[in-house]
Amino acid sequence: MRKTLLAWSIVFGLVLIQSTAAFACGDKFLVVGRGMHYGTAKYPASILLYTHNKDQSKDLQSILKMAGHKIQTVSTESELHTSVQAKRYDLVLMDLNDAVVLEKQIESTTNKPAVVPVLYTQNGAELTSAASKYECILRGEKKNRNLVKVIDSVMEEKAKGGPLKCEWSK
Repeated sequence: MRKTLLAWSIVFGLVLIQSTAAFACGDKFLVVGRGMHYGTAKYPASILLYTHNKDQSKDLQSILKMAGHKIQTVSTESELHTSVQAKRYDLVLMDLNDAVVLEKQIESTTNKPAVVPVLYTQNGAELTSAASKYECILRGEKKNRNLVKVIDSVMEEKAKGGPLKCEWSK
């Protein structure tokens, strides 16, 4: 009787010890990933979005807002110049065609925001020519998973004070 009681108490003790070390699959992730936020920006930025078609850029706006960036949208060139001179922005996002024309004017202001072109079309030739002119290009498509990563790399390079270099995928 004593031997079986001793055996059961040893088994019960081992089960108790092992149960505190063993978690369910999801619980292990919660312990390891505690405090992690996926899809949030490492470097929250103040972004000015210049677009002629606000409906086209709604997906881009929603992704950037969810990531923690502050976004203001303007639709005319005069609003763009007024906003850039009145407030401090880290980045100015605009269509590739507008960036070619307005980049020098915007970067010559006192705040010196970085101009990052946004490419909404899937034209491979346009993407290749833009890649030769600009270090960073955002793709304005809905399922762009690298969007926050590209903005973070631009902000990191801007904080270092060097030329903008970022990763983007074709």
